[in-house]
Amino acid sequence: MRLSKWCYALVGITLVNLGWSLAGTVVRDGFFFDAGTVVSLVYLLGGLFGLLLTPVFFVALYADAGIVRGSSSPWNPDRRLWVGGGVLWSLLAYAVSRNPSIVFVVVPYLFRRFRNPVVDESDGDGRPNSPAFDRR
Repeated sequence: MRLSKWCYALVGITLVNLGWSLAGTVVRDGFFFDAGTVVSLVYLLGGLFGLLLTPVFFVALYADAGIVRGSSSPWNPDRRLWVGGGVLWSLLAYAVSRNPSIVFVVVPYLFRRFRNPVVDESDGDGRPNSPAFDRR
């Protein structure tokens, strides 16, 4: 299965979001040390960075869903469902927990994406590999 740069962006932004969430839990609960001013400032800037990456996440989701729809994958994701529903979920999660929770959007999306791989229709020579194509 070919991975697009948009799929890498989805995974990368999700990992940044998870790291920020974990760091916030560690700092807020004081597991390892007492949260000082510098640590609180870093946590605040990390949260701001995560919020700025959320729209980029949904642009990447829109683009990657378009790539999957245009491929020969048996799964055709509906962009309106994944992006629109994901934005609504993210807004609701942010209102409740101050975290956009994009993880709950990307995990089912990537599960479906990797469960229905894109079939490579060429043998590497640029010509399609189909029964209707005469190879003689």
